[in-house]
Amino acid sequence: MRAARYARDEAYRLYQDLMAKRDRGVEHIGDSVVARAHDAYLDAEGQYNRAVENAEFQLLSARNAVNQAYRAVEQTARDLEAVLEEPDALDLQAARLDIEEAESALADARLEAPFDGTVTTLNIDVGDTIGTGQSALVLATLDQLQAVTKDLTELDVVRVEVGQEVVVTVDALPDEIFVGTVSEIALAPGDYRGDVVYAVTVDLADSHSPLYWGMTALVEIETE
Repeated sequence: MRAARYARDEAYRLYQDLMAKRDRGVEHIGDSVVARAHDAYLDAEGQYNRAVENAEFQLLSARNAVNQAYRAVEQTARDLEAVLEEPDALDLQAARLDIEEAESALADARLEAPFDGTVTTLNIDVGDTIGTGQSALVLATLDQLQAVTKDLTELDVVRVEVGQEVVVTVDALPDEIFVGTVSEIALAPGDYRGDVVYAVTVDLADSHSPLYWGMTALVEIETE
């Protein structure tokens, strides 16, 4: 919808600009040029309106799904209450399964973070539909920083162990040395400039240091 709005605004700006040039008598800017710009603006306006309608429909569909899940929970709760008045083992089990299914449907309508953290990237807007495998956001625990190697070859990785202490330096802070511990060694190999490499994850001990995501770091691991 944002893209359609931007295209509409650009088409309208171009139409207004050409119309002003035509009125000033600019050469080669005649009524036909202005008319084509106006038609392009109307097309962009139509595309924007359709995008708005589609977004509103998606939002309405999502709200309906949530409302249906709430109604299902309420109905199954009433069914369970009725069963409990004269409990029958099979009916009671069926009612409980219905409640679990309704609660699962309601849970599927919510997106909850598995841990406390900071949102560093937000890939969606209100009303967006999320597809399978699509990333909605990036949630980070910035107080638990890690360094990950990308060029540790197969010849050296066999001499690295989880729990091993390493030294980390970063280009941005050349006078500081950070102590880390190997927390994970990748089981699957990668490729770096034609070499077979294995990523090694290092947990940094100093969580209060002025480090940021994406900084270039040198990880010194003793392999002898």
